[in-house]
Amino acid sequence: MAALHSRVTRIWRSAAPWALGSLGIALLTLVAFRLRASAAGVALLYMLAILLISLRASLAASVVASVVAALALDSFFTPPLFRISISDSIDFVAAFAFVTTAVVVARLLGKLRKSEEQWRDVFENSPTMYFIVDPAGTVLSVNPFGAEQLGYTVDELVGQSVLRV
Repeated sequence: MAALHSRVTRIWRSAAPWALGSLGIALLTLVAFRLRASAAGVALLYMLAILLISLRASLAASVVASVVAALALDSFFTPPLFRISISDSIDFVAAFAFVTTAVVVARLLGKLRKSEEQWRDVFENSPTMYFIVDPAGTVLSVNPFGAEQLGYTVDELVGQSVLRV
């Protein structure tokens, strides 16, 4: 039973970003269509949605949302309405812009996460005392080596004034 629950959880975690991204694009489409928004305005809204999805989801989910957005833009906001006929150059430009945005944001975010992991590794494992303090002198973070050298635990130092240490 636990193995089944684990498998279902794993499937849901991988499918949820795809579903939520597509649902977000669908809701945005419904609202924009009801408000009779212009294709250019909707394209900008889709671009913002794709940026947000790319920040929270995987590259694959971002690309799926981009394709859904391009198809929705073509079907609901450019003539002939209610038909997918990606034949006009603007349709290709929109699809290319959406997918490119998703890929670039996802790649940049991946690089940022890798850089953060490297910094965290240096901070946590360096045999040098590292403290991060705010302008008032309150310890926001300290590496384990620094806390140990002063005879404290990390939790004992965080939140204390650096002047009291």
